[in-house]
Amino acid sequence: MKLSRVAAAGAAILAASPLANVVSTGAVKAVQARTTPGVPASSRMPADDRLFYSLGVLLSQNLDSFGLSGREFRRVQQGFIDGFRHRANVKDAARLIPFLHMVQHQRQQVLIQHQKAAGAAFLAKAAAIPGARRTPSGLVYLSAVRGTGPVPKPTDSVRIQYTGKLIGGTVFDSSQRHGASLTVPLTDIIPCWRETLEYMNVGGEARAVCPSELAYGDYGRPPTIPQGATLDFRIKLLAVMPSAAPGRAAVK
Repeated sequence: MKLSRVAAAGAAILAASPLANVVSTGAVKAVQARTTPGVPASSRMPADDRLFYSLGVLLSQNLDSFGLSGREFRRVQQGFIDGFRHRANVKDAARLIPFLHMVQHQRQQVLIQHQKAAGAAFLAKAAAIPGARRTPSGLVYLSAVRGTGPVPKPTDSVRIQYTGKLIGGTVFDSSQRHGASLTVPLTDIIPCWRETLEYMNVGGEARAVCPSELAYGDYGRPPTIPQGATLDFRIKLLAVMPSAAPGRAAVK
């Protein structure tokens, strides 16, 4: 079959399908379920098995953006097995790459909008907490402990402790994972952190709920931070250094 005929057939199938431009609720829930941490199977494996298990994990990272339903994932598994065993026509599959890109893009947009809608509800709930401040940028700032030291300037570096969570409660990063604290220039961090720290005095602790536009935007940091994700940080400001001190710029 010529590529033009494949293209026409593929377009007709996409146009006729009620799922062409959406991700089903089941698929969205499947993506959410996959972001819930559990005990990895590799923890029970010998070293040699763990090596090739890791290969499977790495190959899987390209699938999240499709928002696959259970049925679709089983078809992917079948294709993977048939391709590995040389029972599939690779050229026929390659002809459908443009349509896979189309579906991937459509589903990414739906998943991003789902994340933003959930994030907006989470931000509104946080903003309703007594003492919360919603700034013009969209940040929700809640002071937990008022510090007595200096306030950082935009050109300063800071030493902080932090924990970052997704709105579902999953911890995706913390200073404890990289040592007791993090030293970083304010010029090297996400806008949400920069704004939050400019409200704080040394010794202070605060919660910052960040809309995606002030964090990692529509790109996210897959697979840890979904596209369009609202993030929830707890930050403690330990020290301010007037000049930009070198550090691990983990949150750029």
